[in-house]
Amino acid sequence: MPYQADYVMRLIEQLSGVIRAMKDRLSGGKPQAAEKTDEAATQAISLVLGVDPLVGSRLSPDTLAMMLRLGDVHPDVLPLLAEALELHVQALEAEGRTGEADARRAQAAAVRSAFAIPRGRPTAARSFPPR
Repeated sequence: MPYQADYVMRLIEQLSGVIRAMKDRLSGGKPQAAEKTDEAATQAISLVLGVDPLVGSRLSPDTLAMMLRLGDVHPDVLPLLAEALELHVQALEAEGRTGEADARRAQAAAVRSAFAIPRGRPTAARSFPPR
């Protein structure tokens, strides 16, 4: 099992980096923030599910939750995915892309609901200092 633990820790570290980058972009008020968070959110789903980024980003909320359940994703990874999706919602709303924001919000809500992840739960993103 040490290989699995190493994989989970690397995944948590990668997702934490994605989340930090998204927060930096959103707090900086940069015009390309939504575009960059699009890439980051797609990357987060891809990292967790191991699927093509475009496929992962277009999953319905129920399908996303089902794939996460079937993929036996480590429970410490799930709050990070939910947080990445919620940050993407903020960026999309700031650009007025409400339809896309609603779709991402539904994905994040499905992840939180399917795995009983409370809002405001501290994430591992705070555990890894920037490199």
